[in-house]
Amino acid sequence: MKKRFLLLFVFTFLFCSKNSDENKIIATVKDHKISVAAFARSYIDEIQYTPVNVQDSQELREKHLGDMITRYFLSQNALKAGLDTLAVFKKNIYAESTAVIIHGLYEKEIVSNFDEITDEQVKEAFKKMHSELHIRHLVSSTKEGIDSLYQKLVNGESFETLAKKCFHDSTLQNNGGDLGFIKWGDLDIDFENVAYTLGIGEFSKPVETKYGWHIIKVDNILVNPIVRYDEFQAREESIRKQLLNRLLINKADLRIKELMESKNVNMNVPLIQLLENERRRVKSKMNNKLVISQDEIILPMKSLLEKYKNESIATYDGGKWTVGNMLEYLPTVAGGFNTNSVYRTVAMTLRNNFLLQIAKEKRVDKIVKVRNMVDEKRERLLSYIFLNMYADTCSVTDKEAEEFYNKNYKQYNDKKMSVLEILVKTEKKAKEILNTILESNEGEKAFRECAGKYTIRKGMKEKEGYLGIIKKTDYGEIGRACNRLEKGNLMGPIKTKDGYSIVMLVDYAYITIPYESVKEQMKKLIDQNKTSYVFHMFKDDYLKSQAQDIKVNNDILNNIF
Repeated sequence: MKKRFLLLFVFTFLFCSKNSDENKIIATVKDHKISVAAFARSYIDEIQYTPVNVQDSQELREKHLGDMITRYFLSQNALKAGLDTLAVFKKNIYAESTAVIIHGLYEKEIVSNFDEITDEQVKEAFKKMHSELHIRHLVSSTKEGIDSLYQKLVNGESFETLAKKCFHDSTLQNNGGDLGFIKWGDLDIDFENVAYTLGIGEFSKPVETKYGWHIIKVDNILVNPIVRYDEFQAREESIRKQLLNRLLINKADLRIKELMESKNVNMNVPLIQLLENERRRVKSKMNNKLVISQDEIILPMKSLLEKYKNESIATYDGGKWTVGNMLEYLPTVAGGFNTNSVYRTVAMTLRNNFLLQIAKEKRVDKIVKVRNMVDEKRERLLSYIFLNMYADTCSVTDKEAEEFYNKNYKQYNDKKMSVLEILVKTEKKAKEILNTILESNEGEKAFRECAGKYTIRKGMKEKEGYLGIIKKTDYGEIGRACNRLEKGNLMGPIKTKDGYSIVMLVDYAYITIPYESVKEQMKKLIDQNKTSYVFHMFKDDYLKSQAQDIKVNNDILNNIF
């Protein structure tokens, strides 16, 4: 469920900008213009998919605009090299264009009917963004199946036992349906809305989402309650638009479900099973490979696919869907034969066909925003292809490794952290103490006073909860939680083997590791992230050497939201 399929994945700000923003220019690079709408779409997308502590700021806006300008120069180099003629580019831009056009259809049919996002909804989302939930779940495709699982839970069977029965995925079977820690926006919105109402150790009644039926259990909650009003103000509009976009996707999924049901689709199960068996056989031979491309699955199946090319793999009211049709639309399905079942691939390609036909009738591809978005996707895709091809030719030098270490050593070194902790038996008591500390506005002083009264960790009342100097690997969840905090921040309740903890990071210092002892590790890290490293190398060069051709309207940049 954490995977976002190409045509359902969130394009933040795709259609939330005003029409005038498509023509309002924030920067020019020679004859190339970057509009306010293009910047907003790209910028808010970055904020949404980076950690919650990345806040909107003038510095971040300038950095992101520099990234967009760099991608433009890279795309121009790609065009000069003729990379737009490559099959991989044509296949991917077809998929990207399809996604944009289908989302254009969603906007035309759905967004105009949305109720306005309220201030309360935005505040609630902001609150959720400052907590992480450790989730496990059980699933069933039917209401009867999930009701049966729920009754067994009520009667005392464990999640671990029931997960072995309800999951096909071996990982989820063996870990009791454990999804790990999730943040706001990671999962289906209906799933999340229920998950965030649960306390530690509680499980939900059956919940229906577009993926089926679920029972959700919260194993742990990490909360950072230090939330400043200016931080909320800075993110308010971006959160409002993220909410709108998530609701759009959810409503669009329901619209698709209704569309598919209305078409009375019937699958050719024997043919699908034949292709599925062959797909699994081919993929099993490649299990030792880390990456399996779409073509690596299709080519060994070529003779079989050719044999059935004109055979109907599905029928619907008014027509049929052949194996050849499915292959034509395969690039519009993320993963395709690689990660999806053939059954799912048939359904998704047919669905995309229906949606594109509707979009064509409504002339969605002629909408200015849609045309601009397709152009933006083309530029980004060309820049990535050029960047990856260039990165493949590069090797890491000692000088580059040392520069990388000097810029990023904090990220790879451990911390010595001075930590206060209050340990109590119940989550309820931990929350009461947490609220007392926050309401006092006395920070460390209030924390120490409460620790002296309430902590049950042996010998810690006298020390006012002072755990001493710890590292992120100490005290299990406590060390990991403190490693995420800034000086003066507190977090909790944290479920541990001893009870429920509240922690405060009083101070910290990095444990410096000499460069020579990690030189090879730095080279390996650069090599693993070579594309990103090369991008920033190009960025530094372009922004200096092409400065005379870059014009930025800082008034618009600073007041865009």
